[in-house]
Amino acid sequence: MLGTDNAANAAPIAGKHVVDGDSLHFTPLFPLDPGRQYQARYEGAEFLSGESTQLVEAFVALPAAAAAEPVYVTGIFPSSDRVPENQLASTSTSPVRMGRRGGLEHVSLLDDRGKTVVDPFLPADGELWNADRTRYTVFFDPGRQKRGILPDREMGLSLAAGHMYTLLIDREWVDGHGNPLRESYRKSFLVSASDLAPLDPKAWKISPPHEGTRDPVSVTFPEPLDHGLLMRAVGIRRNDAPVVGDVRVDSNETRWNMTPNEPWRSGDYALIALGVLEDLAGNRIGRPFEVVSKDDKGEDVRRSTRCRFRCSRRRADRRRENLGQDPSLEVRHLKVEQPGNRRRQIQIRHRVQLHAALDAASGCDEQRLQIGIARKIAV
Repeated sequence: MLGTDNAANAAPIAGKHVVDGDSLHFTPLFPLDPGRQYQARYEGAEFLSGESTQLVEAFVALPAAAAAEPVYVTGIFPSSDRVPENQLASTSTSPVRMGRRGGLEHVSLLDDRGKTVVDPFLPADGELWNADRTRYTVFFDPGRQKRGILPDREMGLSLAAGHMYTLLIDREWVDGHGNPLRESYRKSFLVSASDLAPLDPKAWKISPPHEGTRDPVSVTFPEPLDHGLLMRAVGIRRNDAPVVGDVRVDSNETRWNMTPNEPWRSGDYALIALGVLEDLAGNRIGRPFEVVSKDDKGEDVRRSTRCRFRCSRRRADRRRENLGQDPSLEVRHLKVEQPGNRRRQIQIRHRVQLHAALDAASGCDEQRLQIGIARKIAV
């Protein structure tokens, strides 16, 4: 089995063959490319018998893959338009599998004058892809991003606070079918001062869900964190068992949400954050990226942080339990006091079930409810 068709010096393809009766089966070591022709040649056993045999050859090919829509970049993380000048990494995503060629040659950084920044990225030996090659990460050279070491002294930071930059991905980057991007992709951002502080879980705000619902639990951070690490280094546990659900990161990577597969149960839960969780500058929980100490032995990334929260019943459900047993009660009006002393009043003009009225207020769990109740009068 030889390489591409019509090539006089086509190289043999690695593989193995098996003789089955009067048939010969060849299995290539690597899959054949769809749509590409290969030359199959059988020269007989002349090299064994010394007798001349007839040459048999044919061209074979797998069906070509269906024409695909041009691939495009779906986004870049961090998604915010402001990053610290000691930012460590940037990640691009695409909807389909990209090709095997390196991506770094297609990524460049432009300053606010449109000039290319010289050597801002770390030249990686291996390509930093996820498993299905839809997410590619480039690292800013940490030698330039960390103060006081040789690359920083010689070249300075790749990013300078107070300036605008543009991350450019050129359209020559090809997907898994060898097709270029639909168009080049640009993302501009403003650079702020360096972020040198470690992550502090005490500053995280957890919004717990209610018992019996599949509402998401949300965790809000005071600054953007690394998107990829948020997706895999944060989770929920109950009684040391993981809570399974769908994770979503939004608000420019300042909020983590998890919707459980099963309704929440009343009781205590723990938010788990692994020790590898980082912000945009590589700072971790209780440990800044810039640690300058000859006694520093590094960090045990297996360490995790727990933040506990409680899942409770809705306030309206508790009121229903307290009041719903008295059939002589009827809701006449419902007042809702919202934050900022703004009020709205729901007038209930017709006789309704108390449960239905409380359901109407169930979306106001974090607000104060005032329920006017009157006794039914027998006529």
